[in-house]
Amino acid sequence: MTSSNTSARAQELCHERYTGLCRRIHRLFIGLLLSCWVAAMITAVTISPRSWAGKHSSVHPHVLAAALLGGVVILLPIVMVLIQPGAALTRHAIAVGQMLLLALLIHASGGRIETHFLIFGALAFLAFYLDWRVLVTASAIVAVDHLIRGMYIPQSVFGVATASPWRWLEHAGYVEFEDVVLVSACVVGLRDLRAAAQRQAELEASNAAMNAAAAALRLAHSQLELRVEQRTAELAKANGAWATIDYSHENVAERVLALTDGKKVPVVYDGVGKDTWLTSLDSVAPRGLVVSFGNASGA
Repeated sequence: MTSSNTSARAQELCHERYTGLCRRIHRLFIGLLLSCWVAAMITAVTISPRSWAGKHSSVHPHVLAAALLGGVVILLPIVMVLIQPGAALTRHAIAVGQMLLLALLIHASGGRIETHFLIFGALAFLAFYLDWRVLVTASAIVAVDHLIRGMYIPQSVFGVATASPWRWLEHAGYVEFEDVVLVSACVVGLRDLRAAAQRQAELEASNAAMNAAAAALRLAHSQLELRVEQRTAELAKANGAWATIDYSHENVAERVLALTDGKKVPVVYDGVGKDTWLTSLDSVAPRGLVVSFGNASGA
């Protein structure tokens, strides 16, 4: 296998492994999306009314918004996972859907700071894709969401009625700080994945070369054996042998029967023993003589 073939095989292995990785993470995020959707509805039912309407626990419009809007948000990522599980666009759709659901959850909680921590957890999960571009997409959604809601409805994102127009930059800065760490981890992880694929491709190439060498050696050995057998037969005839029999592919007893017109031979000299004893008996004529000596294969 040439170096170009090895590189092509390494790319193929890397693609297969990465596709398998993405499929596993897709299943993880489907669970996360559904969990966040349920959490948003529960939050709207329990926390949101208190956050927005004092101590009254009456049904709030946020419940309907969490149910319908949340369902719309998770619909596209789930469909993309089903129809294009290996596409880069699917990963970005999941990132967008995850961050929009968290924005909905933060809104339903009345902008509680504790719910913002879920963004950092979601970014860490997105880093499992080893694709730093997905982190950029998710972070951009977070920054734009905080900017727009911070300008028009700051209580839904920051938990206060009024907020500095630059406060969204503070939150975006925290996200970008985590991105620096996660992007570095993605680059290292992807490099390790490619290195592992390259090592496997080189190992496969080495095994293929060894198998080819072994096959060539077996062929050369068989050809050498054939030449030795031919030369042995030539020498035997040159030294007075009437006929020769190649026992590697000829039946000795049948060949003897054919050479003697069915009479067989009067004397058989057998220096092998156990492995050729029955053949020797089949080759000797009635009242003939079998001389056994040496017994190389046992008595």
